[in-house]
Amino acid sequence: MRDDQTGPGDGPQRVFWRHSRRWLLIAVVAIAVLPAMVVGAVTLFADSTNPPRPDAFYAAPSPLPAGSSGTVIRTEVVSHPPAGSKGWKILYLSRS
Repeated sequence: MRDDQTGPGDGPQRVFWRHSRRWLLIAVVAIAVLPAMVVGAVTLFADSTNPPRPDAFYAAPSPLPAGSSGTVIRTEVVSHPPAGSKGWKILYLSRS
């Protein structure tokens, strides 16, 4: 018989305790999981609000070279790209 069904001889107290145990289990699981979720969210937020500083590659030359938007100023091969890939940093002129 399921917890939410009553049968002959099941008094109100017995049904009450069945439902109470279910809610107690839900409360214990919530109390155990909620702090872990909060810590994870705070950690992600803290990391996203302190991004790493760009390296010297991204420092704009002074004076900026002449050219239209999209003109490449310099390129550099990425030192540790994801496995099986190649990557480049590209610095180019833009109006923003």
